[in-house]
Amino acid sequence: MRQQGLAVPSLLALLMGTVHTHLFIMCWAYIAVYTPLPLWLVTLGVTGFSWRLVLFVTDLLVGILLCLPAAYLLCRLRPPKLALYLALAVLPGFLWQYRGLATAAPSLDWFSYVPGMLLALASLPIAALVVQWTFRPGAPNNSLGSNGAKFT
Repeated sequence: MRQQGLAVPSLLALLMGTVHTHLFIMCWAYIAVYTPLPLWLVTLGVTGFSWRLVLFVTDLLVGILLCLPAAYLLCRLRPPKLALYLALAVLPGFLWQYRGLATAAPSLDWFSYVPGMLLALASLPIAALVVQWTFRPGAPNNSLGSNGAKFT
């Protein structure tokens, strides 16, 4: 009976991960085309490793923001082991995104793919940690009521 109780949330996590990956990639394509940040950094004289570091940190923060809705939905499933659901949501999209690297030439510059791989693997789990931390039982009451009553 326990396996059936785990099957439906697992399928929901897979479906949510697939939809999230599709929307995430579409948003990143738009952001990559229209962001002025790389040009601003070059104009300010930021180049080399520091340029890559600033872009990586910015991309990670934007990625976490884009992952917050999916992380919230995953946390709403109230999983006993959130890591399992996060793996089910992240790994299929990650494997689909980087499927071409398995057959890539050995001379390929793997280092250039590492930041994107880290973003693909870490954005949703970090967003889930933020959601869990925000909605933990000891979180302060942020209601708008003056006497602390929940705002409905």
